[in-house]
Amino acid sequence: MKKILSAVFAASLLLASCSSNDDDEPNQPQETVEVFTLDATGTVAEQTAVEAKKTINGRWSIGSSASKTSAKAQNCSLNYIEFTDSMYAISILTPDGIEAAFGQYTMVETNGTVSAVELNVNVLGNNHLIATLTNIVVTETANNLIATFDVVFNIPADYEWACGSSLSGDYSAEKEEPLDEAEDATADSNFAKLVNTWRLAELYEDGENGELVDVTEQINEVCDYDYDTYEESCEQGSLEVTFSAYGTYLFISYRPNGEVSDWGEGDWEFANSDQTELTLTEYEEYDGVVTEYENTMVITTLNDTEFSGTISNIDGEETYTQEFTFTIASN
Repeated sequence: MKKILSAVFAASLLLASCSSNDDDEPNQPQETVEVFTLDATGTVAEQTAVEAKKTINGRWSIGSSASKTSAKAQNCSLNYIEFTDSMYAISILTPDGIEAAFGQYTMVETNGTVSAVELNVNVLGNNHLIATLTNIVVTETANNLIATFDVVFNIPADYEWACGSSLSGDYSAEKEEPLDEAEDATADSNFAKLVNTWRLAELYEDGENGELVDVTEQINEVCDYDYDTYEESCEQGSLEVTFSAYGTYLFISYRPNGEVSDWGEGDWEFANSDQTELTLTEYEEYDGVVTEYENTMVITTLNDTEFSGTISNIDGEETYTQEFTFTIASN
């Protein structure tokens, strides 16, 4: 399942640009629209929810533990935490490999400002609070953005996480650099449109006789195997992919009740100046060793509701191409 899923990908903001209709003053400077807020700082406890989302947005590497080349650690340690406009991803390194959690986060407001950020996961169709971040402060030092925060983990008994709640404590994290295109992106650029969350609508691949075969249901299918009865039960779920302005992507396979069934992550960047081709770098772990794989995606349609094109995947010595269509995911 994960091998198939990793062949398909795609994230959460498209702003309207400002323009002038005054033909008598063609040389008047137009207002600049900030598509991405990349350098917000401040004390979250003194900010509104809107301000706080800008401050925490991005991927934050925790100390020296942040890693993509080593998937094991002698002891449990936080790897990174990433926030988009509505979702979070948190990764830990364990003696057995990488573990992660994803879901929606909640801004807890007290008297109009944010007193805490709560991280939730969906287990068996129910949302569970697994961690609470407080005392979040983001400062700029030598052109680097540094966040300090306290976190208290509260892992439910039915959520399998190797380190449990042992990683509670205070942390310092450095914000990773955004992609170059994020600095001067316009609202109508492919970069701004792509940075969003997308849900797989259609996926076709070449059949044995060269015809296109619809494999959408196969990709979206979530199956469980009962080792006692030797029976497999399957149901139709969904696949969503999120691209961030920081060159990362996250794809998640959901069960119909909203619970995460499978996940994967990697890096992305545009392969050409026209922003019509992407290079996707996937990281696959086996026995503590992480191997990199690159796939090429070519965009044919990208607007505020649809993202379609082709993706070329390398499987051993064989290269095969799939045609995909994603639609914007509504939270």
